[in-house]
Amino acid sequence: MPPALSTPRRLCARTGASSFSDMSLRLPGCRERSAGPAGVGAGHFQGVVHRKANGCGARCLDSWVVGRWTVHRSRGRRRPTGRRRRGRNGAAAPGRRDPSRGVPSTVPPTPHGPGDPPRPPGPRRREPDPGGHPVRPARSLPLALTALAALTATLIAPTTAWAAEAELTPGPEAVTASTSDDNVPADAVDGDLTTRWSGEGDNAWLRLDLGTTHTVTHVKLAVHRGTTRRNLFELQHWDGSRWVTIHEGRTSGTTTALETFTFDEPVETSRIRYLGHGYEGDGEGDWNSLTEIEIWGDDDGDDGGGDDGGGGGGDDELPYGTDGNGNPRTDDCTVRADSDPQAAVDDASDGDIVCVRPGDHSDTTLVVDKPITVRANGPVTVRNIVVSGSDATVDGFTVVGDALDDPSTGIKFSGSGHTITGNLVTGKRIHYAIACDYDDCASDVLISRNTVTGTNNFGVYLWGGSDITVEWNNIYDLWSDDGNDDVDGMRVWGSGHTIRNNYVHDLNANKGEGEPHADCVQTYQNSGRTVESHNVTVENNYCVRVSGQCLIMQNGHRPTADIRDFTYRGNVCESFGSQNIELGSVPGAVIENNILLGGVDGHVLTFHGTVDDLDTTDVRLRNNILVSAGGSTYADGSRDALTDDTDNIELLDPSVADDWREFEGNPDAPVRAINPDDFTRFRAVAQGADVVDEGSAPHSPGFVQDVDGASRVRGAAIDIGPFELA
Repeated sequence: MPPALSTPRRLCARTGASSFSDMSLRLPGCRERSAGPAGVGAGHFQGVVHRKANGCGARCLDSWVVGRWTVHRSRGRRRPTGRRRRGRNGAAAPGRRDPSRGVPSTVPPTPHGPGDPPRPPGPRRREPDPGGHPVRPARSLPLALTALAALTATLIAPTTAWAAEAELTPGPEAVTASTSDDNVPADAVDGDLTTRWSGEGDNAWLRLDLGTTHTVTHVKLAVHRGTTRRNLFELQHWDGSRWVTIHEGRTSGTTTALETFTFDEPVETSRIRYLGHGYEGDGEGDWNSLTEIEIWGDDDGDDGGGDDGGGGGGDDELPYGTDGNGNPRTDDCTVRADSDPQAAVDDASDGDIVCVRPGDHSDTTLVVDKPITVRANGPVTVRNIVVSGSDATVDGFTVVGDALDDPSTGIKFSGSGHTITGNLVTGKRIHYAIACDYDDCASDVLISRNTVTGTNNFGVYLWGGSDITVEWNNIYDLWSDDGNDDVDGMRVWGSGHTIRNNYVHDLNANKGEGEPHADCVQTYQNSGRTVESHNVTVENNYCVRVSGQCLIMQNGHRPTADIRDFTYRGNVCESFGSQNIELGSVPGAVIENNILLGGVDGHVLTFHGTVDDLDTTDVRLRNNILVSAGGSTYADGSRDALTDDTDNIELLDPSVADDWREFEGNPDAPVRAINPDDFTRFRAVAQGADVVDEGSAPHSPGFVQDVDGASRVRGAAIDIGPFELA
């Protein structure tokens, strides 16, 4: 954990200063003069530049030294001192809720402070002490009693029974659910009995991915309102092809503490699922609410950190994207394709589920133009897929393309209501991995848990359309051949889209030929066609190791606001271009609760004009952690675009420049499909600053989860940055 903050001191920066040599003048109202060597090169700059005037032309900021970081807290436009802070429930979430929401728990809250470390990805292990007794962290009273009971049982039983046991509960990023209100899945593994996951409906499920195969012996459950409700449930494990029930029962209805449910026989698995059937007791209901779930078993798993590349095999599902092994589910198939998937699709009727056996159909263009589901029951390779009409689902295929421009698109879609999920799009013969039709885009489409890797240029490409959701996709290691100079995780036009919970990483400008412009998300005004892009939300994504920008938006050909009103919130952004975010002649944007790490070749933020008679205006910047490698945080004039500058923290970390040189200097280094370090190191940066409960209420509604799935808000107020740490 980063060292504690030192005593605050005061720094001043003169308006317009561009280096420490420009800041040698002692300014009125500041107790201490900024000092630092002049002429320090990029990557070694030891100060932070501020360009916002305050009264007499200078600005004073709270500043701390935190390990290798210099921290500055923006107090630019303060909230009123009497502002009412929201509790952890925050704003109302869309959709239905558990009717019991808001009822106080009978369990005292578990102490949890801002210094507590996060639970890392992968199994959470509690090793026995040398005497054979399990070591557990401090808990609230009911959990302490549970621990005492476990200890008593240990003293009675042979101590060797504990020797190989460990808790295997994964971190929040590996816990998912079929449904939830704003009591999200991550709340069931946060060690806090005052929070919960709630999902409505019979067969609502909560799934925990253990990362690798382990021997699981028992599960512990704590139930919301556990003294008056008895939850009805099944515990299931994944056997490599299907879910198998290993325990069916109900909770006692006498306690809110953890209860243990032991399997008749241990199981070898990488996934455990709680399948809920509502509750009985104080009436009956179809809500399923757990305050905590723990997975226990033998400590025999592989700690290798997950898949080291795209694809791979086995039954270990990646937290983002897919491994290319298809969807093995067959219990609901109505049509089976043994040799010719297109013939089976053509013969299917509306509502059919077409299951395709594993096979190589790389010379086939699969055309789906009716409301059916087409599912690959294993590795099924096709050339490309074309989806049209309405309400079609394509699930689990591997798309490899053919000649580079024939087809140029891996999965092309138009129409409405489609689901494109679990597909692997790969190979240098594809320009657009997943894209809507250029002339006839789509609406109300879900693009989820696909993997795009090794393709030429673009991951997801939305030429327009409306209300498209892009989530839980893994897009990485794209390239460019000579003459195709852009490599983007996503390009987005249209309106009402939601881009959330994606993992875009390792877009290296030195990969392949030419000098590609590599960005996570880009949109711009094109003089050749009038396409608008507005009211788009980009939230809770990891954008890591990218040579260009995390977000670039430009109106560049005419002074009309075709590109406008994006919300960029809750994202982890590490990029090595001229800036992390560029807004060019964009009127209206919300940028809040992100961590933006870069500034190695310029600035963290650039807000400017890219066309005459249209300025970048009305930018609301709030609750961000802004990390510079040594350049300035803001490009010249960028602050003029701000209508809000509240509770932003600025950090200096020269080592970011070293990361940049290491990344772009080794373009041929192997790229992992999932790098576990990406989900811990940015959280450590946030923990080193004063962020817990220090944020202001977000401008954008419906912001109910952090980047790792934890509830917003969990304390007295929202935390600064993408992580809710309290």
